[in-house]
Amino acid sequence: MEMCHFGLEAIGKTSWTNENPGRQFYTCPLENNVCQYFNWLDPPMCQRSNMIIPGLLRSKNRLEQEINVKLMLANVSRETKCRV
Repeated sequence: MEMCHFGLEAIGKTSWTNENPGRQFYTCPLENNVCQYFNWLDPPMCQRSNMIIPGLLRSKNRLEQEINVKLMLANVSRETKCRV
Protein backbone atom coordinates (compact mmCIF):
# COMPACT_ATOMS: atom_id res chain seq x y z
CA MET A 1 0.00 0.00 0.00
CA GLU A 2 1.40 3.38 -1.05
CA MET A 3 1.00 6.28 1.38
CA CYS A 4 1.16 10.02 0.64
CA HIS A 5 3.13 12.52 2.76
CA PHE A 6 0.07 12.98 5.01
CA GLY A 7 -0.11 9.25 5.75
CA LEU A 8 -3.21 8.74 3.60
CA GLU A 9 -3.53 5.90 1.14
CA ALA A 10 -2.33 7.23 -2.21
CA ILE A 11 -4.59 6.73 -5.21
CA GLY A 12 -3.57 5.35 -8.57
CA LYS A 13 -4.14 7.39 -11.71
CA THR A 14 -3.18 7.17 -15.36
CA SER A 15 -1.27 9.86 -17.22
CA TRP A 16 -2.52 10.83 -20.69
CA THR A 17 0.08 13.47 -21.43
CA ASN A 18 2.11 13.23 -24.64
CA GLU A 19 5.27 12.67 -22.58
CA ASN A 20 3.87 9.79 -20.49
CA PRO A 21 0.79 8.34 -22.21
CA GLY A 22 -0.78 5.45 -20.35
CA ARG A 23 1.71 5.47 -17.48
CA GLN A 24 0.29 4.84 -14.05
CA PHE A 25 1.25 6.77 -10.94
CA TYR A 26 0.32 7.30 -7.31
CA THR A 27 -0.76 10.68 -5.96
CA CYS A 28 -2.24 12.20 -2.80
CA PRO A 29 -5.98 11.43 -2.47
CA LEU A 30 -6.77 14.99 -1.37
CA GLU A 31 -8.07 17.40 -4.00
CA ASN A 32 -5.31 19.16 -5.98
CA ASN A 33 -2.67 16.78 -4.57
CA VAL A 34 -2.25 19.03 -1.52
CA CYS A 35 0.86 17.30 -0.15
CA GLN A 36 2.36 17.07 -3.67
CA TYR A 37 2.99 13.33 -3.36
CA PHE A 38 3.83 11.67 -6.67
CA ASN A 39 5.36 8.31 -7.52
CA TRP A 40 5.38 6.42 -10.82
CA LEU A 41 3.87 2.94 -10.54
CA ASP A 42 5.45 1.62 -13.73
CA PRO A 43 8.70 2.17 -15.64
CA PRO A 44 8.94 4.66 -18.52
CA MET A 45 7.56 3.50 -21.86
CA CYS A 46 9.77 3.03 -24.87
CA GLN A 47 10.13 5.94 -27.32
CA ARG A 48 8.00 4.16 -29.94
CA SER A 49 5.06 3.87 -27.51
CA ASN A 50 5.42 7.54 -26.65
CA MET A 51 5.11 8.34 -30.36
CA ILE A 52 2.24 5.96 -31.19
CA ILE A 53 -0.15 6.23 -28.22
CA PRO A 54 -0.97 9.97 -28.51
CA GLY A 55 -1.84 9.49 -32.20
CA LEU A 56 -4.08 6.56 -31.38
CA LEU A 57 -5.85 8.60 -28.70
CA ARG A 58 -6.41 11.48 -31.14
CA SER A 59 -7.85 9.04 -33.71
CA LYS A 60 -10.11 7.47 -31.09
CA ASN A 61 -11.37 10.88 -29.93
CA ARG A 62 -11.99 12.03 -33.53
CA LEU A 63 -13.97 8.85 -34.32
CA GLU A 64 -16.03 9.22 -31.14
CA GLN A 65 -16.86 12.82 -32.10
CA GLU A 66 -17.90 11.73 -35.60
CA ILE A 67 -20.16 9.03 -34.13
CA ASN A 68 -21.71 11.50 -31.70
CA VAL A 69 -22.43 13.97 -34.51
CA LYS A 70 -24.03 11.23 -36.64
CA LEU A 71 -26.17 10.07 -33.70
CA MET A 72 -27.24 13.65 -32.99
CA LEU A 73 -28.17 14.20 -36.64
CA ALA A 74 -30.10 10.92 -36.72
CA ASN A 75 -32.05 11.97 -33.60
CA VAL A 76 -32.85 15.39 -35.09
CA SER A 77 -33.98 13.76 -38.34
CA ARG A 78 -36.16 11.28 -36.45
CA GLU A 79 -37.72 14.06 -34.34
CA THR A 80 -38.42 16.13 -37.43
CA LYS A 81 -40.21 13.23 -39.14
CA CYS A 82 -42.33 12.63 -36.04
CA ARG A 83 -43.58 16.24 -36.06
CA VAL A 84 -44.74 16.11 -39.68
